[in-house]
Amino acid sequence: ALPGSAANIDLKIGGGLTIGESFDGKLKKIYIEKSLLSDSEILAIYDLGAESPPASQHLEESAGATLVGNATLTNGILDLDGTGDYVSIPHDVAYERESGDMSVMLWFKPRAIGFLSTLISKTTGNSSWEGWIISVTEDDLSSNDMNGNSMANGGFRFFNSQGSNDIKYLAPTGGISLNQWHHMTMVMKASGAYEFYYDGSLLGSFTPSSKSTSNNIPLLIGANKDGGVQPAYNRMFDGQIDDVTIIKEALSPEQIAAAYNVGAPE
Repeated sequence: ALPGSAANIDLKIGGGLTIGESFDGKLKKIYIEKSLLSDSEILAIYDLGAESPPASQHLEESAGATLVGNATLTNGILDLDGTGDYVSIPHDVAYERESGDMSVMLWFKPRAIGFLSTLISKTTGNSSWEGWIISVTEDDLSSNDMNGNSMANGGFRFFNSQGSNDIKYLAPTGGISLNQWHHMTMVMKASGAYEFYYDGSLLGSFTPSSKSTSNNIPLLIGANKDGGVQPAYNRMFDGQIDDVTIIKEALSPEQIAAAYNVGAPE
């Protein structure tokens, strides 16, 4: 039933209140959004036909999100200075890789890229290192990515662990430009295959030797948990992050392109 409706009428798809009001055909991607879609958002959905972008969860703005340090939210955009700022969100199985599909998606705008500037993570940290981490980095740890592209001007580092660590690097041609919005999506499939998309296009795919496992650690935006000789939360991101979304499904290339084509945060 529709909340707030006087008669508590059920939402009907393909049929009306009386006989003869039924739809004859096919329907796909039925979507109800409690906000006003912009012209560009509507056009992006139309241009991709039946494929529409997944609804952004804006996890950085969620009720349970805690801003740490000097982290700020302005017009829904998270701003971090790379020196003690991050967002902590309580543990939830919705952010666990487990054994099924999961996709992690966000917009980011780096002011600087240093040694392991973490975008988002859910890991136990030092010793067991169970979980997953997505970071941007330069060539401090690897001069080239898995495809032979240079990491000198910035690339991505992906970490998975379940008993044994698995680390992969991917870099766009020319690196990651600073002070510009970029879109990233990591698709973790139940089959074991991982796909990474950068600015709406597939950057690379791989099958890690280790899948991330469940843990009770908070989801962190802009940092990861270490706990060794370094501070408990470190490797922080300097820049802005928006539209953080984690979905328990393997997003399609069309859905990811649609999310990118909606346009960068304003």
